[in-house]
Amino acid sequence: MKCLAHMPEGQLKDARFGLLMQMAAVIGDHHCVKTLVQRGVDIDFPNSYYGTAIQAAARFGNTTIVQYLLEAGADVNVLHGAYDTAIRAAVRGDHFSTVKMLAGAGADVNLHAHQGRHHEPNARCVLQLAILNGNPAMVEALLSMGANVNAPGKVDRGGFLLDQASPLHLAANKGHEQIARALIAHGAMIDHKVGESATPLEIAAYRGWVGITQMLIEAGATIKGALRLACCHGHLDVVHLLFGTGAVAADTSQLYDSLNEACHMGRYTILDLLLTEVDLVSINIPTCAEILWNALKRSDKKALLKVLDNSATLPVDALYQACTDYEDFIQETIHKAADRHKQKGKGGKAVDIAGSRIYPEILESFLSATANVEPRDAQYGTPSVAALVQAMVAVRNNWKYEIPDEL
Repeated sequence: MKCLAHMPEGQLKDARFGLLMQMAAVIGDHHCVKTLVQRGVDIDFPNSYYGTAIQAAARFGNTTIVQYLLEAGADVNVLHGAYDTAIRAAVRGDHFSTVKMLAGAGADVNLHAHQGRHHEPNARCVLQLAILNGNPAMVEALLSMGANVNAPGKVDRGGFLLDQASPLHLAANKGHEQIARALIAHGAMIDHKVGESATPLEIAAYRGWVGITQMLIEAGATIKGALRLACCHGHLDVVHLLFGTGAVAADTSQLYDSLNEACHMGRYTILDLLLTEVDLVSINIPTCAEILWNALKRSDKKALLKVLDNSATLPVDALYQACTDYEDFIQETIHKAADRHKQKGKGGKAVDIAGSRIYPEILESFLSATANVEPRDAQYGTPSVAALVQAMVAVRNNWKYEIPDEL
């Protein structure tokens, strides 16, 4: 500090002293910051990470330095660094008193550069930064300061980012019920949709948050899409909640999609519930065949038998269509395995790989459900069933399929 006090003022305009002031603000060295300001260092000197000194001080809650810099003329709304503005930096650091001080000095809670720098997701709005910290008091304070309750930002849902997502999307994603309630009370858009399946309710169902799901339903959220996601991820409590609305039973396409997901993912308890609601006779043939196919391709005996319990009423064509699809699956697996193992000089083992994905008892169950049904034509008849029998025998007896020359 003594050296700084005796340096010519012109030399203090060097960028290094601006960075020094930011580091002093980070560690809370009030005396150093004050000396640098008094010696003429640019109070708003920008840095690519911490921004300006006031942003650096705000990020770490050094309120005394923030107060001094404001009194010394620092720009409270200057856009720089990883946090864009000082109030965003304070919110990200969860420093309530600093946020109130900056707001009192005229900080704009809705101002940011809409650019993501470094690791900090600046495309998130200020409310989303508060939601990341799970701080309802901060969210309420920002709303009272005029923060846009529907400001767009980014939400990470299951490993991928949803652009243009709202604060309510993030609250639903994180399971913050109190925050979600506050956002709804301040006019958050209940059914704002981003991506293919991303209303706040769909995100809550995807995550399995029962409380937020209930809250959004009571607020009038559209149910469509939520059931499929809850079934896919095995959230039985959410499934029951959605059925309780009455809207699900009336939407047959949603029921069929959900049945497919439950079958595909092996959600047996949910599958039982759905099968009590779905009339398989009324489903069109491709949809019914797809439901069976999802159980077959996973070699999931339990799921398959649950569906086949309704086999007396299943459309004949649907059963044989599933056989046909499964035959294609067997042949494709065999050929791919043969090609792969030929390169290693082990072509004779191709069927072992195909057979490892087929359980004889599953095929037996399927065949017993179709054995007494006369095929309508060759497309759904003997060739498909014969292919299944051949695959069964190969698995049991460890037969070796003939490897085609072209492979």
